[in-house]
Amino acid sequence: MEDLDNLLLSREHFPLVLYETRATNGNKFWNIDRVEVPPYHPSMLEDGIPFDRVPHFLERAVQTTIKDLEEMVERRPTVQFTLDNAYRDGVTGRHFYPKTVEQNENGIEIDSVPIVGHIYVGKNKINPYNSFGDQGITIQPGNARQSFKVPKSVVLSPELMEEYEMKEQGAIFEKKQIDCPNVFYRHNLANMSAIFYRNLMIELNNSVVVDRYSEE
Repeated sequence: MEDLDNLLLSREHFPLVLYETRATNGNKFWNIDRVEVPPYHPSMLEDGIPFDRVPHFLERAVQTTIKDLEEMVERRPTVQFTLDNAYRDGVTGRHFYPKTVEQNENGIEIDSVPIVGHIYVGKNKINPYNSFGDQGITIQPGNARQSFKVPKSVVLSPELMEEYEMKEQGAIFEKKQIDCPNVFYRHNLANMSAIFYRNLMIELNNSVVVDRYSEE
């Protein structure tokens, strides 16, 4: 492959957007816009999410999520509480290590994950509970949206668009719509979970792409 970087996702492709609004009492505050989770790599429709790789990428996803929250805390002071509870080891400076509750041929369940607490990653889903949980993101092509939106300033390379079967369909206000058949179905997805799942899926997607082209 000429330039693998053009095929890799990054947090800059799915930036977090805050907008100013008003509470019922008239006070202004900054709210988090819909957090877009990256589409899953097309190969995952058949092969499933590579859940066995989650322990390897977990700390990086946590650190990226913490960076995201630190960048918004000035406008969203309530985020500080979440950051304060992401305890660090006083000696190593690293966050306390999560522990695997269970892992089998269908998925992995992990507890004590900073920011999100408990997660389950299966072949076709990520949620805060277990293999039966439905609050999160799921590979369900028949129920999921067939598009997502990103700010107009986001640049997706032609190679990346082709890899994920994406097509740009014009802009509405300050966002452009990207059609894609590999968008996750989402159900009752909380913002903190969405931010973390976004970062975890970036890592998992990229690992699949790296493997795919390193074999050529």
